[in-house]
Amino acid sequence: MEESVTYQAILARGALQEARKTLLLLGRKQFGVPGPRIRAAVEGIADLERLEHLQVRLLKVRSWEELLGLPRRATSKRKRKS
Repeated sequence: MEESVTYQAILARGALQEARKTLLLLGRKQFGVPGPRIRAAVEGIADLERLEHLQVRLLKVRSWEELLGLPRRATSKRKRKS
């Protein structure tokens, strides 16, 4: 059974899901709750090695965007009335 292609695919999919879950959990502790854009970016990663690398790199960056290589969202700046 362990040699079955289907079985191996199920294991690989489970490993990816667990790595994504771990990255989101650790990132939430470090940077706060991820927004939809961040969640979508993490869910879109299909490379287990990349997810593992991001888990380690998480301690060396300051934001979700920096971790994932995404541009920071522009914050709206209000003009002050004179």
